[in-house]
Amino acid sequence: KKVKRTIPQSATLRSSAHTLRYSRARSHGKDSKPAGRPFPDAMRGKQMVPYNITIYDLRGRITQLLSRTDSDLIGTWRKENENNNTIIDTEGTGHQLEDFTVPALSLQPKRRHNKEGKGDEAQETLSQLVSNDEEFMNLFDRFLVEVIIPWLKEKLVGVEEEDDETAAIFHENEPITF
Repeated sequence: KKVKRTIPQSATLRSSAHTLRYSRARSHGKDSKPAGRPFPDAMRGKQMVPYNITIYDLRGRITQLLSRTDSDLIGTWRKENENNNTIIDTEGTGHQLEDFTVPALSLQPKRRHNKEGKGDEAQETLSQLVSNDEEFMNLFDRFLVEVIIPWLKEKLVGVEEEDDETAAIFHENEPITF
């Protein structure tokens, strides 16, 4: 008897409208080297970055941003009522990111075999919303410059084996994905 195995997958509605594709123009020769140095093994894996959640309230800003979205396209807030039934939270107070639910059709691209999919439209809409939220983008940029990059530099200097004076260059990917 065969056992059918299912692999749990997490669907993601990205806030950046880009795709990753294999590039045939990419060099594969023996002499091709990646830019910069390899990432140190000591830095691979889960890392915890301490920061002040009051000063950098990314969670609050994302919650506010999502509260302004089209609930049928991007998603809505759900919570359990007193009977443990899941209901849509229309009151708009005390939202938690964990309670945000994206509609299934918004996770599926519109294709020939799936004409109902709204994934491309939802992704583009969310991308525009994030890119145009100046307060959020300023907070995110401050968070990168004041918290993430200094933390990363400190960690990288701590794991370097040789005294290398080469300046580290950091790149930000925009639009950001959350």
